[in-house]
Amino acid sequence: MEVGFCSKCNNIDEYSGNPVCTKCGGKFLNLGVDISVWNSMDNNQMLDCIEAAVSKEVQSIKNVMKQPEPSIPSVTNAQRSNGSGTGASLVPGICPQCGGKLKVDKTKDAAVCEHCGTPFIVEKAINIVNNNIKLDSEDMDAIVDKIKDRDASLRDRVRKAHDFLNQYHKYDEQVVQKQQALKKYKASSYKSNGFMIGGAILGGFGLMMILSLSLLPVLLGLVFLGVGVFLVRTYIVKIKVEKVEKASSIASSEQEIDAIIRKTEKSYESIAEILPELPEDYYDEDTFTELDKIFTTNRADNMRQALSIIDERNHRRKMEEFERQNVELQKESNELQRQHLEVSKQNLETSRQNLKAQKRGNKISTANALVNTAHLASDVYKIFK
Repeated sequence: MEVGFCSKCNNIDEYSGNPVCTKCGGKFLNLGVDISVWNSMDNNQMLDCIEAAVSKEVQSIKNVMKQPEPSIPSVTNAQRSNGSGTGASLVPGICPQCGGKLKVDKTKDAAVCEHCGTPFIVEKAINIVNNNIKLDSEDMDAIVDKIKDRDASLRDRVRKAHDFLNQYHKYDEQVVQKQQALKKYKASSYKSNGFMIGGAILGGFGLMMILSLSLLPVLLGLVFLGVGVFLVRTYIVKIKVEKVEKASSIASSEQEIDAIIRKTEKSYESIAEILPELPEDYYDEDTFTELDKIFTTNRADNMRQALSIIDERNHRRKMEEFERQNVELQKESNELQRQHLEVSKQNLETSRQNLKAQKRGNKISTANALVNTAHLASDVYKIFK
């Protein structure tokens, strides 16, 4: 698939054979370059390619305009007097469907292309020619400036996006911390205090004194009971106030968390707005730091080249890490083999010592057998003697 360029809106896209821009309806030129080749070009090569295609198209239109008009049939005196001769109204045009060069009658609303047989609007065919003729040196300079500006501020945009990435991480950490604190706050219970303990003690002591049925203790018991009830009631009121304050604090914390979440989302969206050509897979601190270095040292002309450098670096690091892990595994394997060899040596030495002990035991057994045999022979000799 080749690349096309619209001289009206500067659209650069795949060229499918349609010479009309799908965005603005202007002339869509075939640059004659494959997409893979285009992606490997730097800015200067892209500009040279576009300039050559535009110059070729402008020259082609000018050649069409210089061609002699075709012979026209004779017209009547009435036509001459009314100025309605066909030749006087023929102007250059370009078919919006196939891009063929035409001579169209500007007095008509529609016509049929002599190249592809497709009906077209005459005004649109004329406008395509006019749009291309207006593409003079000043327009070309504007196109060049646009394409240059597309990548000129890459380093600044990377730094701005980097700042938003840092904001995103900062807000995200704040959200996590506040959510954890809110979870603990919600799980916290209301603790008893001196009001409840003192009131319960005084109330219980007062009841005991009232049950004594003596006048003075009953009076004191009523006093103690009243104070205890007052303290317990004060505690209950305090708990209610604390519950209201706690509910208000929870609602306030949730609103604050929602606000920080919105800031987090906005920071993330701002990265995409500033660097639309950077995929989300590359939204990390290491990538932005490396992009800043690449564009500061002019090692890349556009984001595509910079990402290729980063991908190559990441691949190299992965391979180095893979090799390092292989070396570590090989060391561990060698150590296991060494340990296994040591164990084998120890087992062999143990077996050798066991064999020696067995041989020594066999010799002792043999000697004992000989001694026993000698004793037996001596006893037999004594018997027969």
